Amino acid sequence: MSPPSGPAGGTDAWARRWGALVIPVAVLLVYWPLSTFRYGLILGDTLDCWFPWRWSIASALQDGHFPVWNPYQQMGYPLYADLQGPAWYPEALALGGTVGQSLYVLQALFLAYVIIGGWGLMRLVRVLHADARAALIAGLAYALGGFFTAHEMHVYAVISAAWLPWLLAAQVKLLRAPGWRPALEAAAVQFLSLTGGNHTFNLIGAYLLAALIAVHAVRAWRGGDRAYVKRLIGWEAVFAGAAAVMACGTLYAWWEVAPYLARAGGMPYADAAAQPFTWPAMRSLLLPYAVGTDAHHLGTDPTMANGFVGVIMLLFAASALLRRRSAVENTLAAFGAVCALASFGDALPVHRWLWAALPGLDLFRFPSYYGLFAAIAVLVLAAGTLAQGDMLRSTRPRTVRALVVLAASVFVALIVQAWLGRTSEPSFAASGLITMGRMHRVLVEAPVTLLALAGVYAWVERGRWSWLFAAVALEMGWGTTLAQWNTALSDYSPAMLQGRIDELPRGPVWPELVPIGTNTDGSRLLKHIWRNVQDFQGRPTHEGFNSFWLKDANRLETDHAALWHAMERQPLVYLSDRVVPADGYDPARVDAARDSALIVLPPGVPVPVGLRHEPTDRVTVAGFDHDGIAVDTRTAAPCFLLLQQAWYPGWHVLIDGLRMDVQRANIAPFGAWLPPGDHRVEFRFSKPVVPWLLALSMIAFLGALAALAVTGSPGIGRVVRLGGTAGLAMALGWSLLGHPAKAERVRHEAGRLLAPLAEKDSILLNTDRAPVLLPFLQGRRATIIRADDPLRVDEVVRAASAQGTGALRWVDIGLP
Repeated sequence: MSPPSGPAGGTDAWARRWGALVIPVAVLLVYWPLSTFRYGLILGDTLDCWFPWRWSIASALQDGHFPVWNPYQQMGYPLYADLQGPAWYPEALALGGTVGQSLYVLQALFLAYVIIGGWGLMRLVRVLHADARAALIAGLAYALGGFFTAHEMHVYAVISAAWLPWLLAAQVKLLRAPGWRPALEAAAVQFLSLTGGNHTFNLIGAYLLAALIAVHAVRAWRGGDRAYVKRLIGWEAVFAGAAAVMACGTLYAWWEVAPYLARAGGMPYADAAAQPFTWPAMRSLLLPYAVGTDAHHLGTDPTMANGFVGVIMLLFAASALLRRRSAVENTLAAFGAVCALASFGDALPVHRWLWAALPGLDLFRFPSYYGLFAAIAVLVLAAGTLAQGDMLRSTRPRTVRALVVLAASVFVALIVQAWLGRTSEPSFAASGLITMGRMHRVLVEAPVTLLALAGVYAWVERGRWSWLFAAVALEMGWGTTLAQWNTALSDYSPAMLQGRIDELPRGPVWPELVPIGTNTDGSRLLKHIWRNVQDFQGRPTHEGFNSFWLKDANRLETDHAALWHAMERQPLVYLSDRVVPADGYDPARVDAARDSALIVLPPGVPVPVGLRHEPTDRVTVAGFDHDGIAVDTRTAAPCFLLLQQAWYPGWHVLIDGLRMDVQRANIAPFGAWLPPGDHRVEFRFSKPVVPWLLALSMIAFLGALAALAVTGSPGIGRVVRLGGTAGLAMALGWSLLGHPAKAERVRHEAGRLLAPLAEKDSILLNTDRAPVLLPFLQGRRATIIRADDPLRVDEVVRAASAQGTGALRWVDIGLP
């Protein structure tokens, strides 16, 4: 039984009541491989980038640290300053210190953000067109659209796509009635996008907001409403100021780090134009699954080759030319058209013009990202047509029928072409969803779209909105169900990999002073993660991947490769007397084996006399955490002590508790001049301003949420909003303040585990931090080993055999 049509009937009320539930149900059904956790998002950047970075943040939080430094990849970098971190993002902070990060969490987050995006587009349409039917259909099309499907592995692009419609909805309300509430709402969403999303969309979106504000201000000014213009500018300033206060940590981090990033000065056009939308990818507008996974054929990465918004929604967007449109619609349409052209990169001149002319648009790659704004424009225009659907059916039924018949004819032709060409490809039985040929992909996908178009034709004839909703759900659901296998989705269960990750040590593990080059990417235990592996295994390395890369570390690897490889033969911290001035260093003459201990000073720094490194000199680790390392040294003569971490403002050195000068060396890292004798040397990274900025940011954001919740509509909605704000505040408080450092936990664990053991028992103690546990072992028969790697099994057997007969106790403290 279909509900009655028309806003005055039950249809609009039904959509308002149930729309928020329909979208998540549809998303969970269509993305069933993810929602059931039977299959995993374990391909590409999901595992190589986004998961390791979030893991690092969670590890720091659970060790009682706000994540300011990541020592485990690319010679270390300031994690708090990485805009894709996301160290300042409330969701990442709240989850990192409570449930933690896992493949299950990441997969659930993807689904959650797809749902949030669908809700946001639904909200935007309701604000613009006041029709819940059109809003539900548009929100469903957005949630099941090609951008989310294509960018499954680009978590922060997904986050941006989720929050962008909410920002636009708040801004439309602010444009219509300037005031504190829409300004604060827009600021809160902008803060979430700035701290959690990809900066690309914030940069492009800033120009869209500027266009919307300019259009409304000019129209009002010409109409003589100068008071409105003043109110609008004033409240937009409040929006910008409130967003800046909430995002003060992110903005400070960017201001501070920009001079140390090569890309902060703009990217060469060849880099900026990488991975565009392409002409072969245009097939995704009709059949997203049919574009396939052949990057050579597509001329781009498959993740950039899905512009699907639905053929039905394209038809209704085209029908917008037949009706009157609002200023917001026209602005979105014009902006979306420019973005659609820019998405093709250097295949058209538009992208180069924008790259050259507009500040900030030269800071990112992937022109295909422009396509998100084109997709939103299409859906908003289509929703505006749907909001006038009953009138359009009655006034221009022939035109609507003709558009539907024309689209159906195209699909019939595609099916016929695919049927005739099917014999050139392996049969259905010989191929799977991922390897299926293009002709067979069309045969699998196109008939369902043709059936959906028949549903649209029936809606034109009978006016039953349930048929139209079913048609859109059928087309979008089937296309996305198939197309999700084109990018990050794999038939490998997340449980299989997560089980191995869970076996790794928690918290910072004291590094062994072995050649740092042995800590490589790729792992026999984590074989599906081939980049940033040490974020999980806890061993500092030169390797890893992040487009956020301190330029000196990048320069060391690319322009001084021989020195880079020479340093890989040395441990994380090492002594040297092979110190040369900058003018005595020739990169081309460095031999990695001969010059592994070479220290190159910056220009103008003299080399002290009397340096000498003896074979009897030693360095031992005395402490290690996310923000630094302590070592005990013994040297017979003055030496240079180098730490293989990239220098950045905030590093300092203490020798026997006294602060000493940090000495830059070897292009990127740093160290200190070490006098002879026994010394405790501490390298610490600290940012005292960061906790204050974090407190200001979280208080401002939570305060904004509370104000919006209290002043919102009364009833159960207000209770839910207040409860959600309180829950988020508690999760953030626990994440940031509720965890003791691992150093404290280890001492407590040592007392708890060792006290019940009899003194005559032989103990094998598996730990990485023997120095701090020695006081607990006085008078006991204990052998300290490090058994955190399966390759150490022979060492463990020998240690156990040496204990002789009698009770033998195995104790794990700090290591699994």
